Amino acid sequence: MLIADDHPGVRMAMIRLLLSRCDVVGSVGEGCALIREQKRLLPDVVVVDILLPGLNGIETSRSIKAVAPRTRVVITSRADDADLRDEARAAGASRFISKMRLASDLLPAVLDSLEDTTTTTASSEARHPPPPVVTSIASRSRR
Repeated sequence: MLIADDHPGVRMAMIRLLLSRCDVVGSVGEGCALIREQKRLLPDVVVVDILLPGLNGIETSRSIKAVAPRTRVVITSRADDADLRDEARAAGASRFISKMRLASDLLPAVLDSLEDTTTTTASSEARHPPPPVVTSIASRSRR
């Protein structure tokens, strides 16, 4: 998992929300860096802010899907707008989540995107046992 948001505090919050179940391989603060790191790290999932500087979330989603169509893209936004949601889907995003619901929706959205489901529900976390091949940075650092 690769995370992109221009606010370091938001990036750290996302990492904390995901670490229990996901291998977070990196985080960046702007769109061009996201494209470079995606090519270098080849993550299964990229979580990207729609208003990322440089290349925004829509542009990075298109770029990533063009070169790595199996990579899942989850776009986050402060605005929970239907037009933005549609634009994100058209650009190849698997999920679009409001930052206002980040704490409850980020992990289920990521896990659901890996399964290629078409909807995310509040109970989706309960449906997903921890995958045996996914490790966290925290567990690797304890070794």
